[in-house]
Amino acid sequence: MKTGDLARYNSDGELVHAGRVDFQIKIRGQRVETAEIENTIMRWSPGKISNCLVMKLPQSDDLLVAYIVSNDLKLNTEDIRDYCNKHLRQYMIPSYFIIMDKFLVNSNGKVDRKQFPLPSLQYNALTNSSRSEDRSMSELEEKVHRLWCSTLRLDAISRDKNCFALGGSSLSLMQFFNYYQFYLASDKQLNVLDFFANPTIAEHVQLLLNSKTKATIIWITRLRIGVTSFSQQRLWMDEKVRFNTSINSQISIYNELLIYKLISSTSLSTHRLRHALTLVMSKHSILRTALIYDHDKLIEKVLPKSDDLFDLDTTHLIDNNHLKKILYNEETNRSLFDLEQGRVFRCHILYRSLQEDNDKNLKQDDIIIFNFHHVAIDLTSIKIFIDDLRQALKEQKLLNNNEDNITYIDYAQYERLEDWSSARQYWNNVLATLDNSIYQQNFVIRSGKGYTVTFDLNHDLVTKMTHFISQSNLTLFQVGLAVFFAFLFKMSNSKQLDLCTGIVVANRSQYPLQSIIGFFANTLPFCLKIDPYESFIQLCHRVQQLWFNILPHSHLSYQEIIKLNPKLGSSFLRTMFLVETIVDNNEQNIEIDTGTTFSIIDRNLLAGNIAKFDMTCILHEHRQNETISVTLNASLDVYDKSTIFKMANRLKNIFDQLFSISSIYQFSLLLPHEVELLRDLNDSCLDYSQIGCIHMNFAYQTHLQPQKVAVVLDNGSMTYGELLYYAQQLANYLIVNCAVQSGQIVCQLIERSFEMIIGMIGIWMTGSVYTPLNVHDCRTRLNTCIQQTDTHIILVHQPTQNQLLAQDLMINVDQVISVAHMNEVTTTCIDSVNVTPEDISHIIFTTDLSGLVKAVSI
Repeated sequence: MKTGDLARYNSDGELVHAGRVDFQIKIRGQRVETAEIENTIMRWSPGKISNCLVMKLPQSDDLLVAYIVSNDLKLNTEDIRDYCNKHLRQYMIPSYFIIMDKFLVNSNGKVDRKQFPLPSLQYNALTNSSRSEDRSMSELEEKVHRLWCSTLRLDAISRDKNCFALGGSSLSLMQFFNYYQFYLASDKQLNVLDFFANPTIAEHVQLLLNSKTKATIIWITRLRIGVTSFSQQRLWMDEKVRFNTSINSQISIYNELLIYKLISSTSLSTHRLRHALTLVMSKHSILRTALIYDHDKLIEKVLPKSDDLFDLDTTHLIDNNHLKKILYNEETNRSLFDLEQGRVFRCHILYRSLQEDNDKNLKQDDIIIFNFHHVAIDLTSIKIFIDDLRQALKEQKLLNNNEDNITYIDYAQYERLEDWSSARQYWNNVLATLDNSIYQQNFVIRSGKGYTVTFDLNHDLVTKMTHFISQSNLTLFQVGLAVFFAFLFKMSNSKQLDLCTGIVVANRSQYPLQSIIGFFANTLPFCLKIDPYESFIQLCHRVQQLWFNILPHSHLSYQEIIKLNPKLGSSFLRTMFLVETIVDNNEQNIEIDTGTTFSIIDRNLLAGNIAKFDMTCILHEHRQNETISVTLNASLDVYDKSTIFKMANRLKNIFDQLFSISSIYQFSLLLPHEVELLRDLNDSCLDYSQIGCIHMNFAYQTHLQPQKVAVVLDNGSMTYGELLYYAQQLANYLIVNCAVQSGQIVCQLIERSFEMIIGMIGIWMTGSVYTPLNVHDCRTRLNTCIQQTDTHIILVHQPTQNQLLAQDLMINVDQVISVAHMNEVTTTCIDSVNVTPEDISHIIFTTDLSGLVKAVSI
């Protein structure tokens, strides 16, 4: 039986009641349990607040109201809001606080939520005063006020109220900034950092009024030929040089795929699809633009509209292996496009049916591949293409297809008229601080072959990250980039402090460019010096500050940036970081008719065979699903597949440690099985009561396997039984003939040989202290060592018997083991020797700081 109650396990493994399912709500795409908010508010002052209920406003899906029961109807709601700011995520903080003396109940004695008063300005703690109490607003203030109210979904906002206190976020401020640029100050030079540092209506209005005027671009349309954009030049040159066509004529790294599957109970005409694609290509001239290298200059030429602007291929699929081969070919085949002929787009239909007569209609599960050359499209353009194709398929025409609209070729000409002096100065200062190790990352040719690994972040981790981002007024891009820098730092064995990776900006600074398909994206170097002892949140805020510094200068093209430093090559960036956000899972689907839809297939699941950089990290945020997946793509010219797989696991390990370390240096790349291996290797917990003397353990091993080989030297060998026999012979001789006793020092001057091992074990069997002498030492040093130990016996063999003057102390091991014989008396003598593991077994010689010989006992 389902009761509708929620429960979760606490840290002690106990099941704790956590509210009800019917009180779960969604705010700004995030799932919220009102009980968490209510408990937080009540903890502010348990003596003043006896009850609390949090509800979503009926007239707004994104605003919360907190109803508080208290004897003090004049509670300071700003103090409550400040407390919530410290303990709750931004989107969980109520927009309204209403103080009541009691909750109304219905006839059943339950709280009657329907009877709760709706908030009005008198309850609105966000404004602190009504609009009528404010002085009259100027026209600009009115526009900014309306924008804030619309974005934050509030009725009225005080001029001096902080955006973040109103439940806003970094995304909200970026929305304000973009609106200001396009509508309120298109002729002004705005710095996004100023708007983040001064997040109130009054301060924003003042910034808009005080901003300097910039040169206005007057767009002249209907251009048909002109120089290419900086972005196109960079990509074209990159493909020709870094991914040299003469060396690797087959692999293409700039084929961009969109893959769809038809979901339909009926069929869709192939002619209808072709017509819709023709409409889209007619509207966006970049999809029918040729790139021609002419007289040391790369120019682009718009081709006339026609019905033959692109290739539409059809294939009947045999099986999934056939599908994989086709996808690989679409992703890597250079010959699919011809830039000089303006062939930058193609469509490939894959029929599941093997019957050739079905070529005129698409049916259930048929696959459609839209393939673009990157020179004509970027990530922002993909959404424009999808929206226009959706409209063309539905309406079989495109609205707003004005011939006088600005085109990509117009933008390419006028971007060269921009004043880049300030941006050049900024980037010149940045590049001047680069470490020499970054300069060394210069030109190298790559094949373009890559390998990709994708993993999902744990849901609890995603929740913690979302909370952290909201509380810290950061963005996923800034937090993810900080993680990637920490990963690169640890991958350098914590030695490389100066790091530089690539990032990509949309680079659509003018409002008319927002609806144009084209390659606008700009690559930028993001350079950072790691402080190993700072916390992760400090690293995030430094990344944020650097990002704010870069933003006003982000439109200077990559090739113009690297020209500022002659030490840099065009390919000095080896790594890249990106974030892709999907708000709604259906935004990339194309609904054509009722029951007929092109459903997107995640290309990361089917592709990933190429690599534009040595290493690329991409975070895929799915807001509707509340999930984050991470893709690590790397070049097979630099790493093999197993290494890339291990690196992806190590990156995941870094993410898992985000909220468990206090300083950056504490991040660990070690995987769980590696930690376990190190623990096993370093396990020094031994039961010393079970440990015997070396010669005793050797004798026991001989008893177990007397015929097994114990020593191998050059071409000879000796078994355990033989070695024990000769060692006992020597020990017996020393005890009986030399009166050697336990604890007495016996030196040995023997070269590497069987006699060395026999002498060592024989000495231990007598209970004596084994003291090896170095056969390579001079006679003076040897005599010094002998004098320090005050030994009376020195074991030698044939090659070393003449190295010492003290002939009366020497015993030749060769002679002893060749003439001595074992008997019962011998073993009795040896068995009577009393030796324990605590006794000294060795004396070795070393040299102190003054150069004098020093004996050390073990």
